[in-house]
Amino acid sequence: MDFCDFLSPTPEEQASRNAAVECVFETIQYIWPNCKVEVFGSFKTGLYLPTSDIDVVILGSDIKTPQIGLQALARALSQRGIAKKIQVIAKARVPIIKFVEKRSGIAFDISFDVDNGPKAAEFIEDAVSKWPPLRPLCLILKVFLQQRELNEVYTGGIGSYALLTMLIAMLRSLREQQISPEHNLGILLVYFFDIYGRKLNTSDVGVGCNGVGTFFSKSSKGFTVKGRPFLIAIEDPQMFWSGSGWDDHSLVMIELIQP
Repeated sequence: MDFCDFLSPTPEEQASRNAAVECVFETIQYIWPNCKVEVFGSFKTGLYLPTSDIDVVILGSDIKTPQIGLQALARALSQRGIAKKIQVIAKARVPIIKFVEKRSGIAFDISFDVDNGPKAAEFIEDAVSKWPPLRPLCLILKVFLQQRELNEVYTGGIGSYALLTMLIAMLRSLREQQISPEHNLGILLVYFFDIYGRKLNTSDVGVGCNGVGTFFSKSSKGFTVKGRPFLIAIEDPQMFWSGSGWDDHSLVMIELIQP
């Protein structure tokens, strides 16, 4: 827990992030005055690391395509001189713009018209309140993944939302086995590495936290990826997805956490 406290933001760090968000929001609303801008992800849920980026979604901008909006935002950020390292990722499953706000040095990821992010944040906040071990385990594992450059979804890593789903599935599995999930956090961490690094057959079994189950047969959900059976399948509480967009690096994560 001391390590988690160390990772938690100071009042000054929180104020810096809030100021960066306000600056970026002002630029977005200058371009699209009638749009709705929302923060989601780890900054919204409080599960962010000192180096974590801030996820933002722009809703109701009435742009024809996300790519057009991303290019317009890139130009505005550049002209106003508030951002550096601007990168438009237009061909991703969810097109985004990535940049660093100059004053704070904080990175941002911004997308258009994808409302499942804010909904996911609500789910996570509720889960954290129900499962006390979730926050410290999540923070520790996020550091673990970041140190190994396995935390970026668009390059094949495990994002925060997928990681939380895996943790919830594990905790629910322990409860279903009538084992208290309130174990020592170190024991729970080792259990996580054991189940996902050694025991889970990702070719046949998927991970979920919907309904009464936690793990499921991938074939029963109709999930198959020809030539890539090892891809981990995670059932989103909002929709079913299969890690589409992840590349072969997702296999590396499984190998790295084996003892």
